[in-house]
Amino acid sequence: MAQEFKFDINISSQMAQIVDPQVYNDMEANIKDFLNNRIWTRDNFEDYERIDINIQIVIIKELSETSFEGELTVQASRPVYGTTYETLIFNHVDREFVFSYDIGRPLIYADNVFSENLTHVFAFYCYLILGLDYDSFSPYGGDKYIQLAQEVVSAAPSGGAESQGWKSTDGNRSRFRIIENLISPRLRPFRKVFYDYHRLGLDMMHKDAEAGKAVIFECLEELQNLNKVEPNSAILQIFSSSKSQELVDIFFPMPSQEKQAVYKIMTSIDPSVAVRMADLRR
Repeated sequence: MAQEFKFDINISSQMAQIVDPQVYNDMEANIKDFLNNRIWTRDNFEDYERIDINIQIVIIKELSETSFEGELTVQASRPVYGTTYETLIFNHVDREFVFSYDIGRPLIYADNVFSENLTHVFAFYCYLILGLDYDSFSPYGGDKYIQLAQEVVSAAPSGGAESQGWKSTDGNRSRFRIIENLISPRLRPFRKVFYDYHRLGLDMMHKDAEAGKAVIFECLEELQNLNKVEPNSAILQIFSSSKSQELVDIFFPMPSQEKQAVYKIMTSIDPSVAVRMADLRR
């Protein structure tokens, strides 16, 4: 197993029409081998410290026998101190995912060099998640890995179908926008809030649940202020997607006024979470 991660990968090819299904079996096995055998840091991770990552690839279109368009869902979680609970630190659907794959060919990736989009995209998310994970344990502790994720973006192709998601002209949820948010001085406070939420909030709740909830609520207020500075930013939308159900679980036992305050903050940041967080309206 890779030192830092525990990967679970699934490829859905129900839309397959021209490609032999065995190609998808080979693709899934090859991706698992690539991700689970590559070491991304020089740090030692105990088994309980490893980051769980679930990857779901849904093939939307077969562009040719070796070229594909798909949706990539990436979810990452890390353990909460003093509990058996794991908290989502990243939950994102990448809808600008075009890649090539030849059966039997080993997957290759090298830092600062673009070889193939499939491994380049995986490297981006691995470094990004490492950055967020380290940020969740120490203020701005993920600087190194966020920088590496930015370098992955810089080395990506600027033209052709496989450039989708890497360019400044792509959508507001693109890989380019995510890393731009994380290195932007305007949104830099998000990373400190991310630390406070996890280390001073969640990780402390096994000792003092009320104090932990108070820290988390303060973090939400700070995120609401950041959203006023940079509305509809990718990283705040990813945070809301990752944390909406968790916040329901944390605040549902609280008095109505506090529950409704959390609901109001989160729906002001991301209106799409209104249905998921409806229990806090009561």
